[in-house]
Amino acid sequence: MEVRATRDRDEFAKAFYGIGQYFGGPPPEDMLDRWLRFHDLDRMHAAFEDGEIVGGAGAFTFDLSVPGGSLPCAGVTVVGVYPTHRRRGALRAMMRAQLDDVHERREPIAALWASEETIYGRFGYGLAAWCGEVKIPRGASAFAQPLATRGRTRFVEPDEALELFPPVWEELRRRRPGVPSRSKAWWELRLLRLAPEQAANPKRFVVLEIDGGVEAYAIFRLFFEAAEGAFTGRTEVVEAIGATPQGTAEIWRFLLDVDWSAATKVNLLPVDHPLFFLLANPRRMAFRLGDSLWVRLVDVGAALSGRAYAGAGAVVLEVRDAFCPWNEGRWKLEGAAAARTDDPADLALDVDALGSAYLGAVSFAELRDALRVEERVAGAVARADALFGWRPPGDLLRVSLPRSANGRLGCGSPWGRSQSRSGWRAPPSAPSRRRPWRGPSVRPRTPVRHVASAKTSILDFSWPATTGFEGYGNIVLVPVTRDVVTLYAHLESYGVHPGQEIARGELLSIAGCTGYCTGVHLHFGCGRTASRSTRARSWTRQRDDIRSAKRS
Repeated sequence: MEVRATRDRDEFAKAFYGIGQYFGGPPPEDMLDRWLRFHDLDRMHAAFEDGEIVGGAGAFTFDLSVPGGSLPCAGVTVVGVYPTHRRRGALRAMMRAQLDDVHERREPIAALWASEETIYGRFGYGLAAWCGEVKIPRGASAFAQPLATRGRTRFVEPDEALELFPPVWEELRRRRPGVPSRSKAWWELRLLRLAPEQAANPKRFVVLEIDGGVEAYAIFRLFFEAAEGAFTGRTEVVEAIGATPQGTAEIWRFLLDVDWSAATKVNLLPVDHPLFFLLANPRRMAFRLGDSLWVRLVDVGAALSGRAYAGAGAVVLEVRDAFCPWNEGRWKLEGAAAARTDDPADLALDVDALGSAYLGAVSFAELRDALRVEERVAGAVARADALFGWRPPGDLLRVSLPRSANGRLGCGSPWGRSQSRSGWRAPPSAPSRRRPWRGPSVRPRTPVRHVASAKTSILDFSWPATTGFEGYGNIVLVPVTRDVVTLYAHLESYGVHPGQEIARGELLSIAGCTGYCTGVHLHFGCGRTASRSTRARSWTRQRDDIRSAKRS
């Protein structure tokens, strides 16, 4: 049996039919046209026997949000084998070819939603999250506490939704691991497309605006029914996303209050969704639990190094991975980076168990109790759970940076010694992108000390992919007052932890060249916290506020 990537539309269609035949006939031409807008030909692997396609396995190309950031991910999809070739090794051969391809593309992780939960564990995928189906009767839709609404809802057409919805989705990705990025084609063809076959019950698009900014949106359909003089229809929620807790509560209040609807139905509701505590009668939701996201670490070192962790500490993991042997061995996780080690293992586990724990929804304690993790050093499970138990940063991370803010807001200048001359340099992260460097920079390993006069607490560490600081590398945010925050960027390492109190002159970190930079230096800024209407904006970068490190 031969397995290779498809080369043309016809091969793609036949590979797609490996799973498509179980849901109906061959895919129609217009459906293929749409799929080929967001699925590359060479990401569909087909199994051939005697020149005929007998199965297919595809993968979307996107980034998946992980704790504190986002990583390239293979979104495995449309995997199926023709019924004539069951139990003959076709699926295993396609999984082998697909994971080899993912590894060659340097995508650290792969993820999928399993049609059958017994299939993918043997290929290293671990159950990482759950979701459920919900049906909320109109009479059980009251909230436990009165909701003071602050926004207004309005309907929008698909063109406007294409502009307003994505920023809210990106805010969800910033706060929640396991959320895929979406291309423009994905929005247009999968979410916002008004399908002719749904003309009787078309999708409706609504936004919630608070203080002039969009804080939530919803996509839903109405199904009218009546019996014995009463309305028995339903509201089916396709998607309801809030950028803030207030936005989430208000958009769901809107959906639950739609007239002429006896119930509100939604699929894929996470088990930790706020509705469980918003509703006065959560048991009336008739929640039916099911598995959702399965995660596979294709490159253990890159995947572990690509996410954020809570606090300091170290743990050595002995990983078993028979299907992807390049992951086998001991990995030491320390300082938010993983590297191979000869140190004794604290924990031993299969790669599927590590995939389950990776996003933080499954604890190592749960896996240990299920005999999926071996604790070789007492206390190692608790240590690992403390590291992996990341939580999203608070709203204070969203700030705006006014021109010449440092002096005006009294933030001062950080300490360090200037060094370097002008010239052309290339950042280590992009060697081919040389650009002028006008200096100055600082000596390698220069200590960076806190500059504010008042004693305060470290707000949080932050990572560029989650807060709009693209290219800034490792950063630390420290509040100076209730509405003023200082930024230290491109750091090599940290000397503090979130919540730690720090005073002027105390060691904060070590200057480095992480992110997009052309030499060791410190990027320092100061800004006010954003209002609700501007929270979604990242820091406004002003050249006047890029300060070289100077000794005070």
